[in-house]
Amino acid sequence: MTGLRSALTRSLNDYARKIGFIKEGDASFTGEDTKEGLTAIVSVKLPDPQFESQTKVKLLNAEVRGQVESAVVEALNAWMEQFPKEAKAIVEKCRTSARAREAARQARDLVFRKSALESMTLPAN
Repeated sequence: MTGLRSALTRSLNDYARKIGFIKEGDASFTGEDTKEGLTAIVSVKLPDPQFESQTKVKLLNAEVRGQVESAVVEALNAWMEQFPKEAKAIVEKCRTSARAREAARQARDLVFRKSALESMTLPAN
């Protein structure tokens, strides 16, 4: 999963810069921006898989991350070159997610500042 997330984020950021959606100095998309609404299945066959716990939630074989990442970057870049209209729509979705994340952060900060100011009391005359 880590290899998929990092490959997806890196590929979409690179493509967004290439087509001019992200300018120099602008913030890049985060992993949350790129994977919002995404459903993916990653199937990896290993001769000796090692898992984090008994429920086998997380794979511990570190070498798999790099292999998954390079395969996803290569395939995703080829797909975006082949289907630029769909790729632009995906990048636009990422941009919308990034704007929503930033607006939520600003609203949260405003609420914190407002509540901090309301809790302050001035000394009585």
